[in-house]
Amino acid sequence: MQLLTAALEGEKESGGIYWFSDKLGVLIGDVASIFYAFVVLVPILTQQQHLTGNGVMQILNSKWIIYLIFLLNLFSMFLFMWISKKGNKKQYEIYEESLDAIRKDDYFYREILSKYATGKEIRLYALKDLLLRDMTKVWDEKCNIQDRKLDIQEKIRIRYLIVQALLLVISYTVIGVRGVNGMITGAEVVKYVSALTALGGACQYMVDHFETVLLNMQYLHHYYEYLQLPNRKQTGGKPTADLPPQDLVITFEDVSFKYPGGKKDSLEHVNLTFHYGEKIALVGPNGAGKTTLILLLCRLYEPTHGRILLNGIDIREYDYEEYLAMFGVVFQDFKLFAMTVAENVAASEEYDEREIEEVLEKAGIWERVQKMEQGIHNPLYNVGIKGVEVSGGEAQKIAIARALYKKAPFIILDEPTSALDPMAEYEIYSSFDRLIQDRMAVYISHRMSSCRFCQRIIVLKDGQVQEQGTHEELIEKDGIYAMMWNAQAQNYQ
Repeated sequence: MQLLTAALEGEKESGGIYWFSDKLGVLIGDVASIFYAFVVLVPILTQQQHLTGNGVMQILNSKWIIYLIFLLNLFSMFLFMWISKKGNKKQYEIYEESLDAIRKDDYFYREILSKYATGKEIRLYALKDLLLRDMTKVWDEKCNIQDRKLDIQEKIRIRYLIVQALLLVISYTVIGVRGVNGMITGAEVVKYVSALTALGGACQYMVDHFETVLLNMQYLHHYYEYLQLPNRKQTGGKPTADLPPQDLVITFEDVSFKYPGGKKDSLEHVNLTFHYGEKIALVGPNGAGKTTLILLLCRLYEPTHGRILLNGIDIREYDYEEYLAMFGVVFQDFKLFAMTVAENVAASEEYDEREIEEVLEKAGIWERVQKMEQGIHNPLYNVGIKGVEVSGGEAQKIAIARALYKKAPFIILDEPTSALDPMAEYEIYSSFDRLIQDRMAVYISHRMSSCRFCQRIIVLKDGQVQEQGTHEELIEKDGIYAMMWNAQAQNYQ
């Protein structure tokens, strides 16, 4: 994510790939301008000398002075290059320094000021002054960085102008003297002055554009680096469609996982087996590794040690898309989209309306959808078109319906009733077997009372499997699960 942010900022700072390609074309045009100016000046370089006057006048009338002007233009190119390189190096250093301030600024605008949900906290807790304090610091930092960058650009421009002015003074003097002495006509004076002016400008622009292209290559460095990231989702060729559902077995074989930058493993040497048709509950304190285990099971994360097997074969050997199709998941932070109810459930433009209605009814949201003006064809949320704003509990039921509609052999529910009222939660639990049918279900919850309907309960703590068994077996064991059960059971007495 850090690399992506740097890539996006680099593209914005440089103008992107289109601007880069455009500048390459301009650079070719600058080379053509230099060649054109040289062709125009060929006559004055090859004409026979008619030296008049003494000392300085003879030098000015000599054709060698024209060669000297060419050499001075060539020297100016190296001088321009040195000025540009030095200035661009400082600009890039300032750009790298500015990334932190840019990210902070984006955070305030994108994550705080542009999110409707943050308005409640800002108003209720009077956070305006505190936020303005932090935002002002970021703005001051960005303004300081911008001032330094503009100062460098201004210094580069002034140095360019000084060098170019000196070249033009010499060029105009030489051509003017030749015109006064009658060596060339008035029309030729205009032609040669224009050619020398174009030559000086083309030399400057060519170097400037060349150095700008090099600078933009630096800006786009993170962009290229991001595009060249390897595809870590290894995919094999084995199909999953031919596997009989009733024979499916998933095995965690000494699996560990550590988040990037983490100091310790979130999961450590986990060994588990999941059989098709089982109803399994994952319980444990916050940070125990429950959701991480599910993300590994779905191949959204990859183990840092060990492997996960499907029917004895490493899941990385199966076709990635086909493997994902085996899971219907309702994550704790699930998302619905500004599409119709039917499209949210089916995750497709094509769907069976009758089946959509059936899963909505199973999830307990059908009556609410029927009251919508367009039923299952009614859009959700207000993004461009008039939609319905559903509550958190209603959205959760639609997400459950989406998982059911997929007809995947594995159903995973991560805190699926956290936004539901007690009655709705009871309805989900009481009809759980009917909802899941004979599929394998993994259920994550912090509410111990909801685990009793599961055939096996797995207790995680500190990234390790501490206990597993039925509700009765774990209560009798009087371990972590029994302690958690008893702590919550007091609230129901």
